[in-house]
Amino acid sequence: MNTILLFKKIIKRLKRVTNTCIATIKAPFLGVKFIKPDHLYLSRLDASSVVVDVGCGSDADFSVELIARHGVTSYVVDPTKKHRSSLCELEKKMNGHLIHIPVAVSAYDGELVFHESKENMSGSLIESHHNIQRDTVENYSVPSLTIASLLRKIGLSSANFLKLDLEGAEYDLIRNTGSSIFRSFDQICIEFHHHCIDSISFEETKEAVNRIRNMGFHVFSFDEINYLFYKA
Repeated sequence: MNTILLFKKIIKRLKRVTNTCIATIKAPFLGVKFIKPDHLYLSRLDASSVVVDVGCGSDADFSVELIARHGVTSYVVDPTKKHRSSLCELEKKMNGHLIHIPVAVSAYDGELVFHESKENMSGSLIESHHNIQRDTVENYSVPSLTIASLLRKIGLSSANFLKLDLEGAEYDLIRNTGSSIFRSFDQICIEFHHHCIDSISFEETKEAVNRIRNMGFHVFSFDEINYLFYKA
């Protein structure tokens, strides 16, 4: 039995390595660009493009790089208290290209409990997230908006790019968000967190990916964690 399990793990690993190799070959032909540590986008952004960067962290590195490369305007969305001062400083430096919105994004409008890790950059709305289980944590209430409500708050009906790094809250959001909302964006980059929450399986990630694919998006991933969804 142990031999069979080991063999299955080896096969699974080989499939992932093969898929990564194929994706690496395809990326230049599709125009897929990479921003460290794990962000993907298609190079069809310019100075008129609007980005909604949800779960931006303390340095909003993805948005800062897109502003440098393409001159986009980015709304950076993050409820974490310890990130607010650095994001406010970035906002001042970016001459209107970066706007900080201190809210959480989830499947629901209202107030939710956010769990802030003191050791790691990423906190979560999900209490079973590995960071929250292991780290020193501060819990506090934060305003939460759906994607539709966030767009209304910003004053947009659509945008060029949506990035979601929700530390596990993406699954519920995807299940409860209609296709018309997702199709408000030309590109969507989502980091999935089946590797960070024991109760969430890779099968649930595949279901979420297929749900968005069936809304009319093409799909690209190097690692089966970070996915780029894009319209033709």
